[in-house]
Amino acid sequence: MICKSLLVVFSAANFVTYVFPALPFGLEIKYIISENIVFSSNFRMLNMVPAVTEPKLFWFVFTTSSGRSETFSTRLKTFYSHWKETKSDLWGSADVLAIATPPASEDLRYLKSSALNIWLLGYEFPETIMVFTKKQIHFLCSQKKASLLGVVKKSAMDAVGVDVVLHVKAKTDDRIGLMDGIFSAERSLSKADGNDNPIVGYISRETLEWKLLETWDDRLKNTGFQLSDVTNGLSVKDRDEIMNVKKARYLTYSVMNKIVRSLRM
Repeated sequence: MICKSLLVVFSAANFVTYVFPALPFGLEIKYIISENIVFSSNFRMLNMVPAVTEPKLFWFVFTTSSGRSETFSTRLKTFYSHWKETKSDLWGSADVLAIATPPASEDLRYLKSSALNIWLLGYEFPETIMVFTKKQIHFLCSQKKASLLGVVKKSAMDAVGVDVVLHVKAKTDDRIGLMDGIFSAERSLSKADGNDNPIVGYISRETLEWKLLETWDDRLKNTGFQLSDVTNGLSVKDRDEIMNVKKARYLTYSVMNKIVRSLRM
């Protein structure tokens, strides 16, 4: 299935601003096209525009499909394997991983919770709680986010044999009942594995400044679970992502080099 979306490029003095639309889960860029420039999905330059001197419209050509789902499955396998293999070295011996993503902010900041969202799911899910166990992945989120996350259920089961459980929060609900349900599931699964006191890993350095996340943080710290910081586990760089950064660096250099040359002419 192919669909299109507009990208507007604005030019002012010595810089160019690209305004990208957010990609829903399940869509990935196939080509970026205008009358002067074409990039393929791996950002290989097929035709470079010398410089953008006026607003232009670019077409995004997306494909849906197995592409994004396959990426999710591959990365979920990598995530669980890395957790298992380096559990004591990098993951604080955690039996459960509880990752809470703060609300979106205009401040420039780097959050490992958001990075995990984007790397694993291809999209940022602010105001969302993810809990990974050996047999289940729990998401506590809004109805809108739950509708997007529902598509990963089959992929998660096929990839690593885990059930995806969605806990949908209502606007008028304090969500405490949903949180307690997640904690209860954690205890039950751990006891079934002969572990009465599981270690729960979380990101200790991220400030949870929203009411829901503050409540989650407070209840987590009062569950009686052992807590462990898993920042180190989330600091490992993905080789494919490192390559993407290198491509982005090359693309930026090439574009700016063209712009500077054009301005000097």
